[in-house]
Amino acid sequence: SQLSVKDWFNSNPIIISGTAQDETLLSSNYGDIYKFGYNSGHDQVTELGGADKLKFLDGITLKDVRFARDGGDILITLNANSASSFRIKDIFSSAQSVASKINSDNVIEKFVFADGTKLTWDKVLKDHLQMVGSNGNDTLLGSTGNDILSGGKGNDFLSGGEGDDIYIFNLGDGHDTIDNQGQFKYVGFWSEEKSDVDIIRFGKGIRADMLRSARKKKDLIISIDKKNSITIKNWFSTGNEQLIARVDYFEFADGSQLSVKDWFNSNPIIISGTEQDETLLSSNYGDIYKFGYNSGHDQVTELGGADKLKFLDGITLKDVRFARDGGDILITLNANSASSFRIKDIFSSAQS
Repeated sequence: SQLSVKDWFNSNPIIISGTAQDETLLSSNYGDIYKFGYNSGHDQVTELGGADKLKFLDGITLKDVRFARDGGDILITLNANSASSFRIKDIFSSAQSVASKINSDNVIEKFVFADGTKLTWDKVLKDHLQMVGSNGNDTLLGSTGNDILSGGKGNDFLSGGEGDDIYIFNLGDGHDTIDNQGQFKYVGFWSEEKSDVDIIRFGKGIRADMLRSARKKKDLIISIDKKNSITIKNWFSTGNEQLIARVDYFEFADGSQLSVKDWFNSNPIIISGTEQDETLLSSNYGDIYKFGYNSGHDQVTELGGADKLKFLDGITLKDVRFARDGGDILITLNANSASSFRIKDIFSSAQS
């Protein structure tokens, strides 16, 4: 009888154990078993294929482990021990792209914990992958799974990609930017809706009543104080881009959640023009517009929500004139022709 070497290795995987030193482990293209524990040092491997396993020693269970993306690699660390780590090299086709493809030959297919718990690679990618930054300015890019991104201190750029992502923000984390990207599901003819549920999870000491909102072009800025803020890119874009960009919930240290919609209803966005003539960009939440003698000729097309127009500079009702102008409402000031406020498309017909 004959037995191919490949079939024999599939039944008798190679066991690869490092020492307490930092090592580059040598893999095979058969099924390898790697062993990793508290005294394994900082090891790394570039997998070559086969059905591989990483076996955790020393009583290590899932709660003791953190899986994080680090560039194109997966970095496995132990919560209670910074002296050991296991790096799986070149998992992602690009170290920079949020839409990186997975290099399937480089994957370890199964993770086995000391209590018998087993995780597949797909499960790790979907539910357990975290990205943790340094104290500097980091770029953290998620995958197509459900990611957890924590930039840490510094002014960080975070992008979760597709999946249900969680962005962690603590006091002292600086000024972070979120470029949220997701996907849609088809719900009817010419109709799509956002299918991902994304969360900003605030750390201890941050409460809902501390959050302030502001708009900068298409971006939403959420500020806690002068030293801590989050900019969410393209929040005020239109169509699918807007839906992809938005997060859905704020979560706080006590476990409570607040939908972004409910938060905006209680914390309207303040929109102030300059002295120039401007087209102001509205949201579909409750907006507060500010208008005074030096506001120029502004106009807005409202998108919904319970909105307010707040008059400045001591302006009272007797100083203001409301007029219909075609399909619009035009607000002018009796004593000043240099400023006006036009609310577009109030009437369905400009003539009727």
